[in-house]
Amino acid sequence: MVISVTFTWDNFVFWERYGLMKKRIVALALMLLLILAVGPAMSAANIISVCLDGRYLSFDVSPVMENNRVYVPMRAIFEALGAEVEWQATENKIIATKGDTEIILTVGSTRAHINGVESGLDAAPIVIGGRTLVPLRFVSQALDYPVEWDGSVSTVFIGQRPERPPYTIRSETINGRFVNIVEIAPGALTPSIYVANNRIASHQNMEQMVEATGAIIAINGTFFEAYGSDGYYEPNGTLIKDGKLIHRGSVGTTIGFTSDGKVLMDALDIRIEGGVNGSWGWPNNWYAYGLNHRPGENGVFIYTREWGSAVGLSRGVSVAVTNGVVTSVVRDSDIAIPANGYVINICGTEINQLGSRFKVGDTVDYRIIYGNTAFSSAVTAVGAGPRLVKDGAAFYNPTGEGFTSTRILNDSASRSAIGVKSDGTIVLVTTSATVSQLSEIMHSLGCVQAMNLDGGASSGLYVQGRFITRPGRNLSNILYFK
Repeated sequence: MVISVTFTWDNFVFWERYGLMKKRIVALALMLLLILAVGPAMSAANIISVCLDGRYLSFDVSPVMENNRVYVPMRAIFEALGAEVEWQATENKIIATKGDTEIILTVGSTRAHINGVESGLDAAPIVIGGRTLVPLRFVSQALDYPVEWDGSVSTVFIGQRPERPPYTIRSETINGRFVNIVEIAPGALTPSIYVANNRIASHQNMEQMVEATGAIIAINGTFFEAYGSDGYYEPNGTLIKDGKLIHRGSVGTTIGFTSDGKVLMDALDIRIEGGVNGSWGWPNNWYAYGLNHRPGENGVFIYTREWGSAVGLSRGVSVAVTNGVVTSVVRDSDIAIPANGYVINICGTEINQLGSRFKVGDTVDYRIIYGNTAFSSAVTAVGAGPRLVKDGAAFYNPTGEGFTSTRILNDSASRSAIGVKSDGTIVLVTTSATVSQLSEIMHSLGCVQAMNLDGGASSGLYVQGRFITRPGRNLSNILYFK
Protein backbone atom coordinates (compact mmCIF):
# COMPACT_ATOMS: atom_id res chain seq x y z
CA MET A 1 0.00 0.00 0.00
CA VAL A 2 1.29 3.46 -0.91
CA ILE A 3 -0.17 6.48 0.82
CA SER A 4 0.56 9.96 -0.41
CA VAL A 5 0.34 12.79 2.09
CA THR A 6 0.64 16.38 0.84
CA PHE A 7 1.36 19.25 3.21
CA THR A 8 0.70 22.88 2.24
CA TRP A 9 2.29 25.87 3.87
CA ASP A 10 -0.07 28.64 2.82
CA ASN A 11 -1.37 29.28 6.29
CA PHE A 12 1.99 29.44 8.07
CA VAL A 13 4.70 31.99 8.45
CA PHE A 14 7.34 29.75 6.92
CA TRP A 15 10.61 31.41 7.85
CA GLU A 16 9.70 32.21 11.45
CA ARG A 17 8.15 28.86 12.27
CA TYR A 18 9.99 26.49 9.98
CA GLY A 19 11.77 24.60 12.76
CA LEU A 20 8.63 24.09 14.84
CA MET A 21 6.50 23.06 11.89
CA LYS A 22 9.13 20.62 10.64
CA LYS A 23 9.01 18.87 14.00
CA ARG A 24 5.23 18.77 13.90
CA ILE A 25 5.21 17.30 10.40
CA VAL A 26 7.74 14.63 11.33
CA ALA A 27 5.64 13.77 14.39
CA LEU A 28 2.49 13.61 12.27
CA ALA A 29 4.17 11.39 9.70
CA LEU A 30 5.39 9.06 12.43
CA MET A 31 1.89 8.96 13.88
CA LEU A 32 0.43 7.99 10.51
CA LEU A 33 3.00 5.24 10.13
CA LEU A 34 2.19 3.98 13.61
CA ILE A 35 -1.54 3.90 12.84
CA LEU A 36 -0.85 1.96 9.66
CA ALA A 37 1.43 -0.42 11.51
CA VAL A 38 -1.01 -1.26 14.29
CA GLY A 39 -4.22 -0.97 12.33
CA PRO A 40 -4.45 -4.53 11.03
CA ALA A 41 -3.72 -6.00 14.45
CA MET A 42 -6.77 -4.21 15.84
CA SER A 43 -9.04 -4.99 12.90
CA ALA A 44 -12.17 -7.04 13.52
CA ALA A 45 -11.36 -9.00 10.37
CA ASN A 46 -8.45 -10.68 12.16
CA ILE A 47 -10.72 -12.23 14.78
CA ILE A 48 -11.59 -15.83 13.87
CA SER A 49 -14.54 -17.43 15.64
CA VAL A 50 -15.51 -21.10 15.76
CA CYS A 51 -19.16 -22.11 16.11
CA LEU A 52 -20.05 -25.74 16.91
CA ASP A 53 -23.74 -26.67 16.46
CA GLY A 54 -24.75 -23.09 17.20
CA ARG A 55 -22.44 -22.68 20.21
CA TYR A 56 -19.43 -20.40 19.96
CA LEU A 57 -16.28 -21.99 21.35
CA SER A 58 -13.88 -20.15 23.63
CA PHE A 59 -10.14 -20.91 23.37
CA ASP A 60 -7.30 -19.90 25.66
CA VAL A 61 -5.22 -19.40 22.48
CA SER A 62 -6.90 -17.57 19.62
CA PRO A 63 -7.52 -19.40 16.32
CA VAL A 64 -5.14 -18.27 13.57
CA MET A 65 -5.18 -18.22 9.79
CA GLU A 66 -2.07 -19.65 8.09
CA ASN A 67 -1.94 -20.17 4.30
CA ASN A 68 -5.72 -19.81 4.12
CA ARG A 69 -6.20 -22.55 6.71
CA VAL A 70 -7.71 -22.02 10.16
CA TYR A 71 -5.73 -23.54 13.05
CA VAL A 72 -7.05 -24.03 16.57
CA PRO A 73 -5.56 -25.33 19.84
CA MET A 74 -5.23 -29.10 19.61
CA ARG A 75 -6.71 -30.25 22.92
CA ALA A 76 -9.53 -27.72 23.03
CA ILE A 77 -10.97 -28.61 19.61
CA PHE A 78 -10.71 -32.39 20.02
CA GLU A 79 -12.42 -32.23 23.41
CA ALA A 80 -15.13 -29.89 22.06
CA LEU A 81 -15.82 -32.49 19.36
CA GLY A 82 -16.12 -35.23 21.98
CA ALA A 83 -12.74 -36.89 21.45
CA GLU A 84 -10.05 -37.85 23.94
CA VAL A 85 -6.61 -36.57 23.04
CA GLU A 86 -3.08 -37.71 23.92
CA TRP A 87 0.09 -35.73 23.24
CA GLN A 88 3.32 -37.72 22.75
CA ALA A 89 5.98 -35.07 23.20
CA THR A 90 8.99 -37.18 22.19
CA GLU A 91 7.54 -37.75 18.72
CA ASN A 92 5.51 -34.51 18.44
CA LYS A 93 2.53 -36.78 17.85
CA ILE A 94 -1.18 -36.19 18.52
CA ILE A 95 -3.48 -39.17 19.07
CA ALA A 96 -7.21 -38.49 19.28
CA THR A 97 -9.93 -41.10 19.75
CA LYS A 98 -13.69 -40.87 19.58
CA GLY A 99 -15.65 -44.09 19.62
CA ASP A 100 -14.19 -46.35 16.93
CA THR A 101 -12.24 -43.53 15.27
CA GLU A 102 -8.54 -42.93 15.94
CA ILE A 103 -6.70 -39.98 14.41
CA ILE A 104 -2.91 -39.62 14.50
CA LEU A 105 -1.26 -36.33 13.55
CA THR A 106 2.38 -35.22 13.72
CA VAL A 107 3.57 -31.63 14.06
CA GLY A 108 5.10 -30.46 10.77
CA SER A 109 3.91 -33.49 8.79
CA THR A 110 1.30 -33.48 6.05
CA ARG A 111 0.65 -37.19 6.60
CA ALA A 112 -2.06 -38.36 8.98
CA HIS A 113 -3.56 -41.72 9.90
CA ILE A 114 -7.26 -42.40 10.42
CA ASN A 115 -7.86 -45.87 11.87
CA GLY A 116 -4.45 -46.92 10.53
CA VAL A 117 -5.08 -45.68 7.00
CA GLU A 118 -2.70 -42.97 5.81
CA SER A 119 -4.30 -39.75 4.62
CA GLY A 120 -2.79 -36.63 3.12
CA LEU A 121 -3.11 -33.20 4.71
CA ASP A 122 -3.02 -29.88 2.89
CA ALA A 123 -2.00 -28.21 6.16
CA ALA A 124 0.27 -29.75 8.80
CA PRO A 125 -0.11 -29.19 12.58
CA ILE A 126 2.01 -26.28 13.79
CA VAL A 127 3.44 -24.90 17.02
CA ILE A 128 2.94 -21.21 17.89
CA GLY A 129 4.17 -19.79 21.16
CA GLY A 130 4.77 -23.25 22.56
CA ARG A 131 1.21 -24.38 21.80
CA THR A 132 0.24 -27.04 19.27
CA LEU A 133 -2.45 -26.03 16.79
CA VAL A 134 -4.17 -28.31 14.30
CA PRO A 135 -5.98 -27.64 11.00
CA LEU A 136 -9.63 -27.26 11.93
CA ARG A 137 -11.24 -28.50 8.71
CA PHE A 138 -9.36 -31.81 8.63
CA VAL A 139 -10.00 -32.54 12.31
CA SER A 140 -13.72 -31.79 12.06
CA GLN A 141 -14.28 -33.76 8.89
CA ALA A 142 -12.28 -36.71 10.21
CA LEU A 143 -14.79 -36.86 13.08
CA ASP A 144 -17.73 -36.65 10.62
CA TYR A 145 -18.61 -32.99 11.20
CA PRO A 146 -19.46 -30.78 8.19
CA VAL A 147 -17.40 -27.58 8.09
CA GLU A 148 -18.18 -24.21 6.52
CA TRP A 149 -16.06 -21.06 6.44
CA ASP A 150 -17.88 -17.70 6.27
CA GLY A 151 -15.35 -14.99 5.54
CA SER A 152 -17.94 -12.23 5.92
CA VAL A 153 -18.02 -12.87 9.69
CA SER A 154 -14.59 -14.58 9.99
CA THR A 155 -16.26 -17.66 11.42
CA VAL A 156 -15.87 -21.42 10.96
CA PHE A 157 -19.21 -23.19 11.38
CA ILE A 158 -18.97 -26.85 12.42
CA GLY A 159 -22.04 -29.06 12.34
CA GLN A 160 -25.40 -27.31 12.30
CA ARG A 161 -25.18 -23.64 11.48
CA PRO A 162 -27.54 -21.37 13.44
CA GLU A 163 -30.06 -19.30 11.51
CA ARG A 164 -28.49 -16.21 13.03
CA PRO A 165 -24.97 -16.06 14.46
CA PRO A 166 -24.78 -15.32 18.20
CA TYR A 167 -22.82 -12.17 17.44
CA THR A 168 -21.35 -10.19 14.57
CA ILE A 169 -18.37 -7.83 14.38
CA ARG A 170 -17.78 -4.98 11.99
CA SER A 171 -16.16 -1.57 11.71
CA GLU A 172 -17.55 1.34 9.74
CA THR A 173 -17.38 5.11 9.49
CA ILE A 174 -20.45 6.88 10.89
CA ASN A 175 -20.75 10.66 10.74
CA GLY A 176 -17.02 10.88 10.10
CA ARG A 177 -16.12 8.67 13.09
CA PHE A 178 -14.50 5.24 12.84
CA VAL A 179 -16.67 2.92 14.91
CA ASN A 180 -16.11 -0.66 16.13
CA ILE A 181 -19.44 -2.46 16.44
CA VAL A 182 -20.37 -5.79 18.04
CA GLU A 183 -23.99 -6.95 17.86
CA ILE A 184 -25.18 -9.83 20.07
CA ALA A 185 -28.30 -11.72 18.99
CA PRO A 186 -31.20 -11.75 21.47
CA GLY A 187 -30.65 -14.40 24.14
CA ALA A 188 -27.53 -15.79 22.44
CA LEU A 189 -25.09 -14.98 25.25
CA THR A 190 -25.52 -14.39 28.97
CA PRO A 191 -24.34 -11.06 30.44
CA SER A 192 -22.61 -10.74 33.80
CA ILE A 193 -20.50 -8.34 35.84
CA TYR A 194 -16.94 -8.99 36.98
CA VAL A 195 -15.16 -6.76 39.47
CA ALA A 196 -11.37 -6.78 39.50
CA ASN A 197 -9.89 -9.53 41.67
CA ASN A 198 -13.46 -10.14 42.92
CA ARG A 199 -13.17 -7.02 45.10
CA ILE A 200 -15.13 -3.82 44.56
CA ALA A 201 -12.25 -1.42 45.28
CA SER A 202 -9.56 -3.25 43.31
CA HIS A 203 -8.27 -2.93 39.74
CA GLN A 204 -6.90 -5.43 37.24
CA ASN A 205 -5.65 -5.83 33.70
CA MET A 206 -8.65 -6.42 31.40
CA GLU A 207 -6.91 -9.38 29.79
CA GLN A 208 -6.70 -11.05 33.20
CA MET A 209 -10.35 -10.23 33.84
CA VAL A 210 -11.34 -11.91 30.59
CA GLU A 211 -9.27 -14.98 31.46
CA ALA A 212 -10.88 -15.15 34.90
CA THR A 213 -14.39 -15.14 33.45
CA GLY A 214 -13.94 -17.13 30.23
CA ALA A 215 -15.74 -14.30 28.46
CA ILE A 216 -16.53 -14.51 24.76
CA ILE A 217 -17.25 -10.77 24.62
CA ALA A 218 -16.37 -8.09 27.18
CA ILE A 219 -16.55 -4.31 27.42
CA ASN A 220 -15.44 -1.91 30.13
CA GLY A 221 -18.15 -1.03 32.63
CA THR A 222 -18.81 1.92 34.89
CA PHE A 223 -16.58 4.85 35.84
CA PHE A 224 -14.20 4.34 38.75
CA GLU A 225 -11.47 6.05 40.76
CA ALA A 226 -8.80 5.41 38.15
CA TYR A 227 -5.88 6.75 40.19
CA GLY A 228 -6.56 4.67 43.28
CA SER A 229 -7.28 7.36 45.84
CA ASP A 230 -5.93 6.01 49.14
CA GLY A 231 -5.47 2.68 47.36
CA TYR A 232 -9.16 2.30 46.48
CA TYR A 233 -10.27 1.98 42.84
CA GLU A 234 -13.95 2.34 43.60
CA PRO A 235 -16.60 2.18 40.90
CA ASN A 236 -19.05 5.07 40.68
CA GLY A 237 -22.10 3.45 39.12
CA THR A 238 -24.59 0.86 40.23
CA LEU A 239 -23.53 -2.79 39.90
CA ILE A 240 -25.80 -5.83 40.19
CA LYS A 241 -24.14 -9.25 40.03
CA ASP A 242 -26.00 -12.56 40.12
CA GLY A 243 -29.16 -10.74 41.20
CA LYS A 244 -27.45 -9.00 44.12
CA LEU A 245 -26.78 -5.27 44.42
CA ILE A 246 -23.05 -5.01 45.15
CA HIS A 247 -22.58 -1.28 44.61
CA ARG A 248 -25.00 1.65 44.61
CA GLY A 249 -24.50 4.60 42.27
CA SER A 250 -26.28 7.94 42.42
CA VAL A 251 -25.97 9.54 38.98
CA GLY A 252 -26.36 8.62 35.33
CA THR A 253 -28.19 5.72 33.70
CA THR A 254 -28.23 1.98 34.44
CA ILE A 255 -28.68 -0.92 32.03
CA GLY A 256 -30.05 -4.13 33.49
CA PHE A 257 -30.66 -7.67 32.24
CA THR A 258 -33.32 -10.03 33.62
CA SER A 259 -33.15 -13.81 33.67
CA ASP A 260 -35.80 -14.03 30.93
CA GLY A 261 -33.76 -11.87 28.55
CA LYS A 262 -35.37 -8.47 29.04
CA VAL A 263 -33.14 -5.40 28.81
CA LEU A 264 -33.88 -2.48 31.14
CA MET A 265 -32.52 1.06 31.00
CA ASP A 266 -33.33 3.92 33.35
CA ALA A 267 -31.97 6.70 35.55
CA LEU A 268 -32.23 4.42 38.54
CA ASP A 269 -33.04 5.63 42.04
CA ILE A 270 -32.11 3.13 44.78
CA ARG A 271 -32.90 3.26 48.49
CA ILE A 272 -31.49 0.96 51.15
CA GLU A 273 -33.70 0.54 54.21
CA GLY A 274 -33.04 -1.53 57.32
CA GLY A 275 -34.85 -2.85 60.36
CA VAL A 276 -33.98 -4.24 63.79
CA ASN A 277 -35.62 -7.14 65.63
CA GLY A 278 -38.26 -7.63 62.95
CA SER A 279 -39.44 -4.01 62.92
CA TRP A 280 -39.05 -1.63 59.95
CA GLY A 281 -40.64 1.34 61.74
CA TRP A 282 -39.48 3.86 64.29
CA PRO A 283 -37.48 3.48 66.46
CA ASN A 284 -36.03 0.32 64.88
CA ASN A 285 -35.72 1.50 61.29
CA TRP A 286 -32.46 2.63 59.76
CA TYR A 287 -31.12 3.44 56.29
CA ALA A 288 -27.83 3.29 54.39
CA TYR A 289 -26.23 6.02 52.32
CA GLY A 290 -24.28 3.55 50.22
CA LEU A 291 -23.19 -0.03 49.65
CA ASN A 292 -19.51 -1.00 49.39
CA HIS A 293 -18.41 2.62 49.21
CA ARG A 294 -15.93 4.47 51.38
CA PRO A 295 -17.88 6.53 53.93
CA GLY A 296 -17.97 10.30 53.89
CA GLU A 297 -17.72 12.47 56.96
CA ASN A 298 -21.27 11.52 57.88
CA GLY A 299 -23.38 8.53 56.92
CA VAL A 300 -24.33 4.88 57.19
CA PHE A 301 -22.66 2.42 54.83
CA ILE A 302 -22.97 -1.34 54.30
CA TYR A 303 -20.00 -3.54 53.42
CA THR A 304 -20.33 -7.06 52.03
CA ARG A 305 -17.69 -9.60 51.05
CA GLU A 306 -17.59 -8.03 47.58
CA TRP A 307 -15.69 -5.21 49.31
CA GLY A 308 -13.14 -7.63 50.82
CA SER A 309 -12.51 -9.65 53.95
CA ALA A 310 -12.40 -6.53 56.17
CA VAL A 311 -13.76 -3.00 55.96
CA GLY A 312 -10.25 -1.52 56.07
CA LEU A 313 -11.47 1.66 57.78
CA SER A 314 -11.10 2.64 61.43
CA ARG A 315 -13.76 5.26 61.99
CA GLY A 316 -17.16 5.51 63.61
CA VAL A 317 -19.20 2.58 64.88
CA SER A 318 -19.04 -0.72 62.97
CA VAL A 319 -21.62 -3.46 63.43
CA ALA A 320 -20.93 -7.02 62.21
CA VAL A 321 -24.03 -8.99 61.22
CA THR A 322 -23.73 -12.76 60.67
CA ASN A 323 -26.70 -14.76 59.38
CA GLY A 324 -28.96 -11.87 60.31
CA VAL A 325 -27.73 -11.48 63.90
CA VAL A 326 -25.39 -8.81 65.34
CA THR A 327 -22.22 -10.61 66.44
CA SER A 328 -19.99 -7.64 67.37
CA VAL A 329 -19.98 -3.85 67.70
CA VAL A 330 -16.70 -1.88 67.65
CA ARG A 331 -15.79 1.81 67.66
CA ASP A 332 -12.98 3.49 65.68
CA SER A 333 -11.52 0.11 64.77
CA ASP A 334 -11.33 -2.02 61.64
CA ILE A 335 -13.58 -5.06 61.57
CA ALA A 336 -13.80 -8.29 59.56
CA ILE A 337 -16.73 -8.72 57.17
CA PRO A 338 -18.53 -12.00 57.97
CA ALA A 339 -18.59 -14.53 55.16
CA ASN A 340 -22.33 -15.00 55.74
CA GLY A 341 -23.19 -11.41 56.48
CA TYR A 342 -22.09 -7.81 56.29
CA VAL A 343 -20.89 -4.81 58.29
CA ILE A 344 -22.81 -1.60 58.96
CA ASN A 345 -20.52 1.41 59.46
CA ILE A 346 -21.99 4.52 61.12
CA CYS A 347 -19.94 7.71 61.10
CA GLY A 348 -20.11 11.45 61.76
CA THR A 349 -23.40 12.99 62.87
CA GLU A 350 -25.24 9.70 62.28
CA ILE A 351 -23.52 8.23 65.34
CA ASN A 352 -25.82 10.33 67.52
CA GLN A 353 -28.87 8.81 65.81
CA LEU A 354 -27.81 5.22 65.27
CA GLY A 355 -24.59 4.64 67.20
CA SER A 356 -26.37 2.85 70.03
CA ARG A 357 -29.15 1.30 67.92
CA PHE A 358 -27.47 -2.09 67.40
CA LYS A 359 -26.63 -4.53 70.19
CA VAL A 360 -25.05 -7.98 70.09
CA GLY A 361 -27.82 -10.55 69.63
CA ASP A 362 -30.21 -8.22 67.78
CA THR A 363 -31.67 -9.49 64.52
CA VAL A 364 -30.95 -7.10 61.65
CA ASP A 365 -31.96 -6.99 58.00
CA TYR A 366 -31.96 -4.56 55.09
CA ARG A 367 -33.85 -4.34 51.81
CA ILE A 368 -33.21 -2.72 48.44
CA ILE A 369 -35.95 -0.53 46.98
CA TYR A 370 -35.62 0.32 43.28
CA GLY A 371 -37.30 3.43 41.87
CA ASN A 372 -37.96 1.34 38.77
CA THR A 373 -39.35 -1.87 40.26
CA ALA A 374 -38.43 -3.87 37.14
CA PHE A 375 -34.81 -3.74 38.32
CA SER A 376 -35.72 -5.90 41.31
CA SER A 377 -35.66 -8.83 38.86
CA ALA A 378 -32.36 -7.80 37.22
CA VAL A 379 -29.69 -10.49 37.37
CA THR A 380 -27.00 -8.19 35.98
CA ALA A 381 -26.78 -4.40 35.83
CA VAL A 382 -24.17 -1.70 35.29
CA GLY A 383 -24.67 2.02 35.77
CA ALA A 384 -22.74 4.76 33.95
CA GLY A 385 -24.22 7.27 31.48
CA PRO A 386 -25.26 9.66 30.27
CA ARG A 387 -28.18 8.30 28.27
CA LEU A 388 -27.62 8.39 24.50
CA VAL A 389 -30.89 7.06 23.04
CA LYS A 390 -34.26 7.03 24.76
CA ASP A 391 -37.35 5.32 23.35
CA GLY A 392 -35.96 5.36 19.82
CA ALA A 393 -34.80 9.00 19.74
CA ALA A 394 -31.31 10.43 20.20
CA PHE A 395 -31.10 11.79 23.74
CA TYR A 396 -28.45 13.95 25.37
CA ASN A 397 -28.96 15.61 28.75
CA PRO A 398 -25.85 14.92 30.86
CA THR A 399 -26.35 17.76 33.33
CA GLY A 400 -29.87 16.48 34.00
CA GLU A 401 -28.29 13.16 35.01
CA GLY A 402 -25.84 14.78 37.41
CA PHE A 403 -22.75 14.99 35.20
CA THR A 404 -20.63 18.14 35.46
CA SER A 405 -17.19 17.13 34.11
CA THR A 406 -16.10 18.68 30.79
CA ARG A 407 -14.86 15.21 29.81
CA ILE A 408 -18.52 14.23 29.55
CA LEU A 409 -20.04 17.55 28.53
CA ASN A 410 -17.65 18.72 25.81
CA ASP A 411 -14.50 16.70 25.20
CA SER A 412 -13.85 14.30 22.35
CA ALA A 413 -12.20 11.11 23.60
CA SER A 414 -12.21 7.34 23.35
CA ARG A 415 -15.72 6.16 24.15
CA SER A 416 -17.56 2.93 24.90
CA ALA A 417 -21.32 2.53 24.67
CA ILE A 418 -24.03 -0.08 24.96
CA GLY A 419 -27.48 -0.12 23.41
CA VAL A 420 -30.38 -2.38 22.53
CA LYS A 421 -32.48 -2.62 19.37
CA SER A 422 -36.23 -3.19 19.25
CA ASP A 423 -35.75 -6.94 18.70
CA GLY A 424 -33.46 -7.27 21.74
CA THR A 425 -30.14 -7.21 19.89
CA ILE A 426 -27.38 -5.84 22.15
CA VAL A 427 -25.06 -3.31 20.49
CA LEU A 428 -21.56 -2.64 21.87
CA VAL A 429 -19.48 0.20 20.44
CA THR A 430 -16.04 1.75 20.85
CA THR A 431 -15.01 4.89 19.00
CA SER A 432 -13.48 8.34 19.47
CA ALA A 433 -16.09 11.08 19.75
CA THR A 434 -17.87 13.52 22.01
CA VAL A 435 -20.75 12.11 23.99
CA SER A 436 -23.26 14.05 21.88
CA GLN A 437 -21.70 12.57 18.72
CA LEU A 438 -21.87 9.14 20.34
CA SER A 439 -25.60 9.70 20.84
CA GLU A 440 -26.06 10.20 17.10
CA ILE A 441 -23.93 7.13 16.35
CA MET A 442 -25.97 4.84 18.59
CA HIS A 443 -29.21 6.22 17.16
CA SER A 444 -27.99 5.65 13.59
CA LEU A 445 -27.20 2.01 14.49
CA GLY A 446 -30.88 1.44 15.23
CA CYS A 447 -30.76 1.41 19.02
CA VAL A 448 -34.01 2.20 20.78
CA GLN A 449 -32.17 2.60 24.11
CA ALA A 450 -28.48 3.35 24.59
CA MET A 451 -26.06 4.74 27.15
CA ASN A 452 -22.45 5.77 27.53
CA LEU A 453 -20.02 3.62 29.54
CA ASP A 454 -16.66 4.64 31.01
CA GLY A 455 -14.24 5.93 28.38
CA GLY A 456 -10.85 7.50 27.80
CA ALA A 457 -8.04 5.12 28.76
CA SER A 458 -10.67 2.78 30.23
CA SER A 459 -12.34 2.12 26.88
CA GLY A 460 -11.92 -1.57 26.02
CA LEU A 461 -13.69 -4.11 23.82
CA TYR A 462 -12.76 -7.80 23.64
CA VAL A 463 -14.22 -10.40 21.29
CA GLN A 464 -13.35 -14.09 21.07
CA GLY A 465 -9.65 -14.06 21.86
CA ARG A 466 -8.71 -10.62 20.55
CA PHE A 467 -8.99 -7.00 21.68
CA ILE A 468 -10.81 -4.74 19.22
CA THR A 469 -9.99 -1.87 21.58
CA ARG A 470 -7.41 -2.44 24.29
CA PRO A 471 -7.73 -0.21 27.40
CA GLY A 472 -4.79 1.92 28.37
CA ARG A 473 -5.02 1.13 32.08
CA ASN A 474 -6.26 -1.44 34.55
CA LEU A 475 -10.00 -1.54 35.11
CA SER A 476 -12.25 -1.78 38.13
CA ASN A 477 -15.05 -3.70 36.41
CA ILE A 478 -16.26 -5.15 33.12
CA LEU A 479 -19.52 -6.27 31.57
CA TYR A 480 -18.98 -9.61 29.86
CA PHE A 481 -20.97 -12.17 27.89
CA LYS A 482 -20.70 -15.99 27.92
